[in-house]
Amino acid sequence: MRSESTDRQATPLLVGHLADAANRVVDEIVETLAELPPEGVDHASLYDGAAGLAVLWTSLGALRATSTYDALAAAWLDRAADLLGQEPMSPSVWEGFAGVGWAFEIAGRGDDADAVDDGLAELLSADAWHGDYDLVRGLVGFGLYALDRGARPAARRAADRVVALLAALATREPDGLTWYTNMALVPENERRSEREVDLGIAHGVAGAITFLARYVVARGGGDVAERTLRDAVRWLDARRLPDGGETRFPVKHVPGHAPESGRNAWCYGDLGIASALLDAAEALDDRRLREDAVATLVRASQRPMEQWRVEDVSLCHGAAGAAHLFHRFHRRTGLAAFADVARAWCERTLTMRRPGTGLAGFTRMKRVFPDPAVVFVPEPGLLMGVAGVALSLASMLSPVAPDWDRLLALNPPR
Repeated sequence: MRSESTDRQATPLLVGHLADAANRVVDEIVETLAELPPEGVDHASLYDGAAGLAVLWTSLGALRATSTYDALAAAWLDRAADLLGQEPMSPSVWEGFAGVGWAFEIAGRGDDADAVDDGLAELLSADAWHGDYDLVRGLVGFGLYALDRGARPAARRAADRVVALLAALATREPDGLTWYTNMALVPENERRSEREVDLGIAHGVAGAITFLARYVVARGGGDVAERTLRDAVRWLDARRLPDGGETRFPVKHVPGHAPESGRNAWCYGDLGIASALLDAAEALDDRRLREDAVATLVRASQRPMEQWRVEDVSLCHGAAGAAHLFHRFHRRTGLAAFADVARAWCERTLTMRRPGTGLAGFTRMKRVFPDPAVVFVPEPGLLMGVAGVALSLASMLSPVAPDWDRLLALNPPR
């Protein structure tokens, strides 16, 4: 097993007029969000709460090599800590207390997250797991957080337990191992089938693969983790779509139904899946798998923008997310074509801005259930809002590695 944790980019991705335009937009987002009072936010989450804003200010300081944002980072971390003690929260990374702990780790205040580690270790000590297994709300997210906490005893126990629980939850099929979505946890208005496997990194198999790969790299092996990883990669590879379609992998596997291609994004589609396969290739020292993951990204990069189904600017599935993903893929592979795609999506992000609307000219798309209506609303948050846009742009303006994106499992395994 090995890791390719070197960073090939030594200079900012953006230069010239595009860099100037991106800098102006980051500055406007900074000015807008700096006016938000921490005490006016009543939830602590990474997703759209105080912890997410703390990550923004901490990471902007690192990317811009300045202490200007230290006071803001501290204020938002303190607010997240206060809310953590006041409100009932799920354990999840993006919506719960594990994400608050991760914000403290990223800010260099890891001791403040020790209670989070203890809570996770206790939660995971149960004989069986009945919650989500995914990155956003469940086991995969817990495991990624615990790995990032390094050698702390409770975190090590939590990561080990996630491996065991994922192995126990997996379904063995003729072509490998996979994880079926627990449909009881899916809101009725979002159910499209009775039994399905999500292939994406946010809620599905690719997320499990990237956690297992990172565990193998971090621990230098692990029989259960490595065996489960190999079998999951084999199952995912068998879901590949025929050549000539829009994407290489479908969004979901639904037994008895034809597979459907989807968007190119972090949450669903080829980009998140290929990122997970890059991780697996490093963990398993598999050159063929790495070449195949890069080929998937090359194919995705050649897909016309109009086919990407990008409707807003969010990190999760929008233009800023596409820009950041290809920026990260450029850093990991050194391929100039990926840098070009990142710049193109940066330009698209800037052109989607509408001064005088939303926050700093940006809004996020929001679906209103049970109606099929789509509305665009202001959103300060990290995953869906302008905080994520600012970090995407600032990362392309800096030679510093965008270490904040370990929240999305996009940094090289280490």
